[in-house]
Amino acid sequence: MHASLRYCGLVSLYIPSSGEKLYIAEASYERYDIDSVSIPDGNTLLSRVFGDLPFVSRNLGLNQSRGQLLFAETTAAATNARPPETSRRLGLLSLEKASVEAIGSILASFPCGAAYNEATNRWYVVDDEPGRVTVLDGSTLARFSEIGVASYIGFWARRQFCPIAVNPEKNRVYLLRIEPQFPDCCHILEGGTAYLVVIDGETNTVIEEKEVANRTARQALAVDPRTGKVFVYAPTEDNPRRVQVFSDSTPETLIGDLQTGRYTQWFFAEGTTRPGYKMWLTLVSPDQPNRVRISYLTAQGQPGPFFREVDLPANTRVTINVNDQIGEGLDVSTKIVSVWGKPFYAERPIYFAGGEAHSQGGNLGSGVHN
Repeated sequence: MHASLRYCGLVSLYIPSSGEKLYIAEASYERYDIDSVSIPDGNTLLSRVFGDLPFVSRNLGLNQSRGQLLFAETTAAATNARPPETSRRLGLLSLEKASVEAIGSILASFPCGAAYNEATNRWYVVDDEPGRVTVLDGSTLARFSEIGVASYIGFWARRQFCPIAVNPEKNRVYLLRIEPQFPDCCHILEGGTAYLVVIDGETNTVIEEKEVANRTARQALAVDPRTGKVFVYAPTEDNPRRVQVFSDSTPETLIGDLQTGRYTQWFFAEGTTRPGYKMWLTLVSPDQPNRVRISYLTAQGQPGPFFREVDLPANTRVTINVNDQIGEGLDVSTKIVSVWGKPFYAERPIYFAGGEAHSQGGNLGSGVHN
């Protein structure tokens, strides 16, 4: 976007389900502004659709399906002193209507994040200290219950958002909290350990905690409802792009480019075991054990298809002689899929000499991955 805008507070971007506009929300200690930008024409600033709110506030989360933004009352001025626990107002803002549709309140010191469960029409609002989650009606902001998590969440020192996400398919809520290295100094930024907290949305209770990477200045999480996987951005000095993946609360560490779950399927359209040709597969699974299912898809009128499963030890090359697995004289396409949904690399060398080969040599198929 090339529109001339100047922001001095905490800025967030929101795109409701309609996908027609991008909303730029700025929360500062003096005012709260929302700009809208057309999509796909990201160069055109449509308007400043909302200015001063009824109270000094910060945005907490978005109800994407309804285009509603939840915001919370905060302290009126920047200060190094932790805000006191008190009744703090909440507001539900319609982005399209540019109007406040509901007002509520919670007992909190520093509301730092919220997530909406579309399946149950519930908001989950995180307070940093005491560390708890308040469950609210998604339309009226009426309070249902409070969920105690810990003595504090640990994100107040940098005025950060508290990472929280909802899986509506499983009716579970996930959030991150930080256990500081020095318990009496929870505002210290370095040191400590982060934990992924799992809350059951049916009973509104904490059912599990799992340790993730050591605390850093940046933490975030996201949930894929289709797969049930939870992705935690937890960089370390050695791996600044580190993402930890949880599936049913079981950690699987992915590093570097593999962090987003790519390279779990490979496809090779060309291949043959005709006389004079030797076809191979070379596989490697970095950093973790894996198991793959290989589908050999043969030409029409030939025997097949053939299926094999192969275990891949971590950081170890595995070489497969395809001629030995499916026999001679076949034309074959190959599909390789991780049974466990973990990334791996694959290549398909072919060497040829004599027989139906008209020359001697070899080639390497790099394949296509998801």
